[in-house]
Amino acid sequence: MWNNCIGRLFGTPSLMIEQLLPLALKPGFFNNGTTYQAKDRWYKGTLVRFFEGALRPIGGWSALTITGATIAGRPVAMLAYQQLGGDYYTIVGTTSNLYAIAFDGNTGVYTAHDITPAADASPFDSLTWTLAAFGNYILANFRDENIATAAGGVLSVWDGNPAHVATYPATLITDSPAGVYATFVTPEKFAVALGAVDPNHVLTGTEPDPRLVWWASQATTDTWTPDALNSAGSFSLASAGSLMAAAAFRGQSLLWTTRDLWSMQYLGQPLIYGFQQLGVECGLFSSHAYVVASNAVFWMGPGRFYRFDGFISPLQCDVADYVFSNINTDFQWKTWALHNPQFNEVTWFYVSKTAPTNATTGVVEVDSYVTYNYTENHWVFGTLSRTCGVAAQVPGLVPVMASPEGVLYQHETGNTRGGLYAHAESGPIELAPGDQIMRIQQIVPDDKTVGDVRITIYA
Repeated sequence: MWNNCIGRLFGTPSLMIEQLLPLALKPGFFNNGTTYQAKDRWYKGTLVRFFEGALRPIGGWSALTITGATIAGRPVAMLAYQQLGGDYYTIVGTTSNLYAIAFDGNTGVYTAHDITPAADASPFDSLTWTLAAFGNYILANFRDENIATAAGGVLSVWDGNPAHVATYPATLITDSPAGVYATFVTPEKFAVALGAVDPNHVLTGTEPDPRLVWWASQATTDTWTPDALNSAGSFSLASAGSLMAAAAFRGQSLLWTTRDLWSMQYLGQPLIYGFQQLGVECGLFSSHAYVVASNAVFWMGPGRFYRFDGFISPLQCDVADYVFSNINTDFQWKTWALHNPQFNEVTWFYVSKTAPTNATTGVVEVDSYVTYNYTENHWVFGTLSRTCGVAAQVPGLVPVMASPEGVLYQHETGNTRGGLYAHAESGPIELAPGDQIMRIQQIVPDDKTVGDVRITIYA
């Protein structure tokens, strides 16, 4: 790999005039249209990034040593948070269980506790979780996100105390809405259920309303029936899509459906919340295909990427042709996104059309990714099998991601990449007009790597 190489070239044999030509290729990959359209650009690669003008490999990774319960199933959702008393936890939802991983600051040991609700769903490949911190408590709900068999799940709550795991794992909230697609907590400390069935079958009958936004009374997780003495309530969006996910951003809550984006803003009594449609035909590809950064929110939609910073803007993507022709939409619920603030990156992981069946899990797993640098405005892509993660596992300062086999890895640490190698390949480079004969005598690389660099030239 090289960033700004200088080639020592010679002209025609009769003149033998030595000439140095800098190869200043623009950062990022370009993979739209034909290979020739990527002339004098980087075209493809894997496990590399462009940062501050230099091409470099991404950092390595190492497996996290975890004691206690063994993580079963494929991890599909992670949440890292610090409790009010200062304790650090990482919550991991898998296709079969729910875990709380505690960090001991004195010993540096991570201990996993199985907090799976007693009446949880049976394990299946398209099970996903949404997780939300509510003070020391954790709200969790599972659902089937496969388009062909989509169905909501039930809300659970865990009190955040590992000493209670044996007698008080995450418990089902019996009076909460059923058939919930996703859950989150607003900036005003309201627990919210998206898409649900009223347990009394008054609001929605026996079928879920995929556009229903239902919030419990403020600062509670078990008071969902509205009356004059509480602030619980609900609202059904006038949308053509089904609710997928929500996130707090700049004092409001953003609600994604499969078709559009809505704002949920606090009004106080008597309405509690007001709703405004922010954009249409900009829906969310899967329930975890978004990230919230400090200055904007980014997400993947069907066929496009988007940014919201007060206004919705489609992102100009130099690799859109490659990515959206490569995604296997039969497994789109496995698509998820990770924010890496250290390098100003958003990465979407997805299942490609050529993804093999995993030898351990027996199903097709995530194998590919695409990364956008939102400060320098360029894209790269590659192959890596990770199923969920967090930007930092507090008190760590590096991303933590999970493999399909349930192993958690600390990334951006060292230079060991599990036997995988970083590489980048450019499109065609035209050094001179075609009527000249040129001979490469020497290449002087300028790269940010550790160890050997191999350069291959195709003619």
